[in-house]
Amino acid sequence: MEGRAIRILGIDDVAIFKAIRLEALRTEPAAFASTVGDWEALSDDEWRRRLVDGPVLVALKQGEPVGMMGLSRQRASKMVHRATLIMVYVRRSERAAAMPRLC
Repeated sequence: MEGRAIRILGIDDVAIFKAIRLEALRTEPAAFASTVGDWEALSDDEWRRRLVDGPVLVALKQGEPVGMMGLSRQRASKMVHRATLIMVYVRRSERAAAMPRLC
């Protein structure tokens, strides 16, 4: 797994977020409620806001984004320890690489 990392995107990572999110929407449109057009129309400020609203994690392979997932945190005081997994995507070529070998 050399050259692979998973990290939380920060407010300055808009370009990384855009690249992997738009790739996800283009290659797997049926998997998402949003369309690529919805997201292409967003301003950079809106992209940044979405990074701040809930953590977005990105999978990197040799510095290139190959997957992502977002979390939507619960806001109620008794539920702040919970989140819903959203925006999940892994590039098709990387899906088998992440699976453990059974034999």
